[in-house]
Amino acid sequence: MVGRLCLALWIATALPVASFPVERCVNLSNFLEVQPDQGWAYNFEPSHLQTIADAGFDTLRLPLRVGSYWQGDRIDPRFLYLMTSVVEDAQMAGLQVIVDLHHYEAFISDPVSKGDEFVAIWEALSAHFAGWSGLIFEIVNEPTNAVQTSQLVPYYRRALAAIRVHHPEAWVIFGGAYWNHLNELDALPRPDDPRVVHTFHYYLPFEFTHQQAPWFEKPLPPASWGSTRDIEAVQADMERAAKHHTTLFLGEFGVYRAAPPADRAAWLNTVREAAETNDIAWCHWGFGAGFGLFDPEVSVWNTAILDSLIPR
Repeated sequence: MVGRLCLALWIATALPVASFPVERCVNLSNFLEVQPDQGWAYNFEPSHLQTIADAGFDTLRLPLRVGSYWQGDRIDPRFLYLMTSVVEDAQMAGLQVIVDLHHYEAFISDPVSKGDEFVAIWEALSAHFAGWSGLIFEIVNEPTNAVQTSQLVPYYRRALAAIRVHHPEAWVIFGGAYWNHLNELDALPRPDDPRVVHTFHYYLPFEFTHQQAPWFEKPLPPASWGSTRDIEAVQADMERAAKHHTTLFLGEFGVYRAAPPADRAAWLNTVREAAETNDIAWCHWGFGAGFGLFDPEVSVWNTAILDSLIPR
């Protein structure tokens, strides 16, 4: 392990200066982060990847529930094949791909007991994608309030060292606890590696973005958004994020489809514009499910939502 950490430090000092290549990103949500026995996956078609690229997105964030397919010393070959096929098809469509370790509850609730497994999963993913270019690796999605960010950092560093063995120049994304909350950015130490990016997620005000979502025991009531005060709050949050000490990535932001359509589009446009004004790369959640901007049943974009992200 000492040798790998030394290698990572050497690579960090040797990497040329570059800019984070993500500009317009969408999450392929409700697909490979859904367990097989659960019924909330959207109806994925490989053609959707070209549809995403043709709309003007340059990057696909691919949430992967790898932890549920870990077999002790390897990833289930069937899941690995499906995951690899999606990554390959996305790259053929011209998209960069963020490989995102998603819904890994065992680790984010108890990193001490699951830390070795977490690192082993990243060793397996790193080795599996050895030789591939155009990949970005996101260490783990949305650690909850079960742990502090400081408890996760040592394992992030070990996973980074595992990635660097096969991907010395790849971008790698770290996020803080409390579901990658904006407030946790400053709990992440300044990276020694110039190609480490810090991420946060943004769904504020939660009462608006998650209104009437059916998975809550008591769904939130209808709510509106769009006052001057609402807009200024978003702008202030993005300005606050931009004061952070390293490259930033807004890895998720979105509004559940039950929100008033005009307010939903206005919120998305405001967040996107505020992020771009502050040089923060962004990734909408998501593509074809409850927060989506595409209806897979009839293969049609929600044009108002798409235009709020990629103005025509």
